[in-house]
Amino acid sequence: MSLVRSTIPTFGLTGYLLGTIASPFYYLTTENGWSELIHPNLPRWLFPTNDTQAMTWFFEGLPPGQTIPWAVWLPPLFW
Repeated sequence: MSLVRSTIPTFGLTGYLLGTIASPFYYLTTENGWSELIHPNLPRWLFPTNDTQAMTWFFEGLPPGQTIPWAVWLPPLFW
């Protein structure tokens, strides 16, 4: 039962949740205008920002020698 129970958060929730909350700041461009249209409506406690390149590193991988930027991820993961 533990084995079956442990697959639900991995495949159903966590795999989609992290990518969903990281994408508004990763896919921001000047052409799509998300900084004016979408970002003012996003709760800051729910979406991590890309101020320290954390979302870029999430999708593209950490540079050598860098550690995981937990300060950016802790508030959204807590809530």
